[in-house]
Amino acid sequence: MTAKASKSFQLDVPFEAGVVIARNVLTDLRINIIQLDPNSGIIRAKKNMSWVSWGEMIDVRITPFTGGCQVWIESHCMMPTQIVDWGANANNVKNFETRLYAHLQAYRQQNPTSPSPTPSPVTPAPDSGRSTSATEPPALIHLRCPACSGPLQADEGNNLWVCTYCGNKYARA
Repeated sequence: MTAKASKSFQLDVPFEAGVVIARNVLTDLRINIIQLDPNSGIIRAKKNMSWVSWGEMIDVRITPFTGGCQVWIESHCMMPTQIVDWGANANNVKNFETRLYAHLQAYRQQNPTSPSPTPSPVTPAPDSGRSTSATEPPALIHLRCPACSGPLQADEGNNLWVCTYCGNKYARA
């Protein structure tokens, strides 16, 4: 049995938006998407080997329900014999959760007709072994450069966003 971590989130956004948000979260985390089926809401991704693991497979499943969608994530070791992951899978799930709420907040700012300003109650996935609070704290939005995914920094004097990695400049809205 391989080491794994999983969690489930209920979002008050349409199914299609949930798929796009989940895809963007994985891209933002620099996790390689190897399979994406927007019709079924299934995303399979791979995180490369690191000093704590031989790599992880990350499965995300988005399912519609009345009033929104449910996003389920599971991270498990690629090596089936690896039973200790030194927290790598739990970190993958936690990082996904943090970015998910940041992307959700950005989506709500762009689509103000979304019903609720706060996330819906969070339900732990089976076997996750963790309890979660009913609402998450508001998250900061970290803007990323479309060209290199580097962080954008505000240039107040010129009303621009500037990438700290590649130097590209973008007009602030």
